[in-house]
Amino acid sequence: MRQLTLTIILLLLAFTGRAADDPVTITGEVVDLHCYTTRGAHGEEHAGCANACISRGVPAGLVTD
Repeated sequence: MRQLTLTIILLLLAFTGRAADDPVTITGEVVDLHCYTTRGAHGEEHAGCANACISRGVPAGLVTD
C-alpha cells in the first residue's frame, strides 16, 4: 500500500509540471539582493553597482510590481 501511494504521488508530480512548460514573460528589475535588502538600493542610479555585485557572485533577485 505504501509503495502504491508513493507511485501515485510521483505520477501526479510528473504530470503537474506539464502545464509549466508554456513560456512565461516576467517584467521587472534585476537587483543584487545585498544592497536591495540592506539599503533598498535599486533603479538606474544603482544599476552599475548591481551589475558589479552580481558578477562577483552576490545573489540576484527580480523586483516586480
